[in-house]
Amino acid sequence: MTAPNGAIIFNNVTGSDTAASGLGPAVAVTGSGASTTGASNVVTGINTAGVSSGDLLWVQSSSGRQFSIITTVDSGAQVTCDDNFDNTESGRTWAIGGKRATIDSADSRRVFGADAKDGFILELEHTGTAYDLTSQVDVSVSAGVQIHIKGSGSSRPVIRQTVSSPHFHGNEATNSLVFCFEYLQFTNSSATPNVVFSPQWNRGFGTNSIDCVFGDPTDQLSSVSSNLTYGTHVFRKCEIKNTTSFGVNCGDGSPYLYDCAIHDCGSHGVRSFWGQPNLFSCLLYSNAGYGLYGQNRGFNVVNDCLFYNNTSGGIETDTNIPKSLNNNFFVSNGGYGVVLVNMSQFYKFSNNNAFYNNTSGEVSGGTLSNSITLTADPFVDAANGDFNINNAAGGGAVLRSTKYTLGG
Repeated sequence: MTAPNGAIIFNNVTGSDTAASGLGPAVAVTGSGASTTGASNVVTGINTAGVSSGDLLWVQSSSGRQFSIITTVDSGAQVTCDDNFDNTESGRTWAIGGKRATIDSADSRRVFGADAKDGFILELEHTGTAYDLTSQVDVSVSAGVQIHIKGSGSSRPVIRQTVSSPHFHGNEATNSLVFCFEYLQFTNSSATPNVVFSPQWNRGFGTNSIDCVFGDPTDQLSSVSSNLTYGTHVFRKCEIKNTTSFGVNCGDGSPYLYDCAIHDCGSHGVRSFWGQPNLFSCLLYSNAGYGLYGQNRGFNVVNDCLFYNNTSGGIETDTNIPKSLNNNFFVSNGGYGVVLVNMSQFYKFSNNNAFYNNTSGEVSGGTLSNSITLTADPFVDAANGDFNINNAAGGGAVLRSTKYTLGG
């Protein structure tokens, strides 16, 4: 594959879905006379002024492929592309460069669907207007492809689903397809909101979400996910908030969450069923259920996390599968800080977990090792989101004296 010259740019205010490809000259070269030949990667009848190898050609074919990276500029009217267009047509609308407008049109969806190639980067410019979807995006590109969709600008561009459907639904039969989402916000304006990621049963796709926001107080999601069973799913520095149900529904999957804040969700912050999520340096607070509710296998690792003001309690976890629960705070949760179900003891690693002001007590159903009982609130101003450790006697001073640092 020819290396693309950069990202494929979208701007839903100034861009065009009928006269731009998104990658090439800043001012698009466009026309209506493109000709393709079946089983050929040569396109004629175009203007190649200012066009380079690595630019993206869009031809509005009546069927099949529409986008391909240009391999060589053969003349002032012809290019050779990476891919065959698989049909014989003439007089077709075409464009190279400029900015695409929407991610929702059938043509645009091909650039991160059927026409996507490994390494494609789609960049959504922040315009103050949401990039709307009017149906779910069926993820069905070839195995072994990684696609990066990111935002740019002063604020995160919003990808808003407007109907009661997932944003992305997995139809790929392998787990080797990976979407990377960076600096974006996902919302749903439907009266009956749905999830962002919905990998199909026995079919999946991996996700890597970096510095993204999932949810909104008005345009709420039901949850980030319906089931993260297939594929590897990673969340880094993400905020998950104001969902109508779970924050993250792992299902049978075992996602990894690093430095995430999960709060004000309509049920459990993280819920797993036979899955084993892994949480590192996360804040789970003010959720209407547990911070983490793990059935059957519970979780794998929860280290350096905060559970605060969750209605049902901090964590409920099931079965004597070895787990790691270290250096966590359980403060002002309804119910217990930790509930152990079907466990004679909680084992593999459980050290230096601190407890304060949990309604029913510290731990139910078993014991943890080397717990720290606080007699005062350890935070500067948790009610207003400041979870820095104070120096109060019996609270933050105890943690400071033991060099206990959230996230450390």
